[in-house]
Amino acid sequence: MTFLSEEVFTDVVLGESRIVDVLIETRLKNEDALIIVHFESQAQYQEKFAERMFIYFSRLFEKYRRRIIPIAIFSYKPLKNEPASLICLSLL
Repeated sequence: MTFLSEEVFTDVVLGESRIVDVLIETRLKNEDALIIVHFESQAQYQEKFAERMFIYFSRLFEKYRRRIIPIAIFSYKPLKNEPASLICLSLL
């Protein structure tokens, strides 16, 4: 397992910069290929959180061309109806 350097993404439309919280390169049991695990902690509700995670996923896949496993940790209350998965997360 290797912690990767900080990834900064700039939204070319809005001009906002975002930093991926934790990025790890590792192997899964019974798989030869390296994978990237992206952890994102979310302390407050964000209406377009799923969209942001999808953009991170897309950019990470574009850069590394490896399986990406995005994991979000929600620590805010009250509970919101967050999606359990994002469309197109299993490109590989």
